[in-house]
Amino acid sequence: MKRHQTSGAALLRIARAVLKQDLLPSLPQERHLEALMVLSALGMAERELESAAPENEAESMAKLLDRAAGAEQDLRRQLAEAIRGGRFDADPALYDLALAGLRWRLEETDPRVLKEADSTG
Repeated sequence: MKRHQTSGAALLRIARAVLKQDLLPSLPQERHLEALMVLSALGMAERELESAAPENEAESMAKLLDRAAGAEQDLRRQLAEAIRGGRFDADPALYDLALAGLRWRLEETDPRVLKEADSTG
């Protein structure tokens, strides 16, 4: 018999709903801010589980640097050095890499910022 599996993101969504709809109204007003912070953290964790990382950032950095793939931290250091040295001044590939990383992080932490930016831009 196959056991039903609920995803971590779905469990977090259920936990958020219970906290928001059932528990928050019964909490004293002075505890609402704490509960809202927990709701926000649960939402971030849920989005993190649901979102896919941008195309392998380490691969993209290695390609941009014209190097073989390596440890992400080493590639970030090399990329920072290359930027400081002016190697990527006005290079649209660097802009694209930075924008993809920023969009992915905003989708996790505060997707409203992206919705606002998309609606105005």
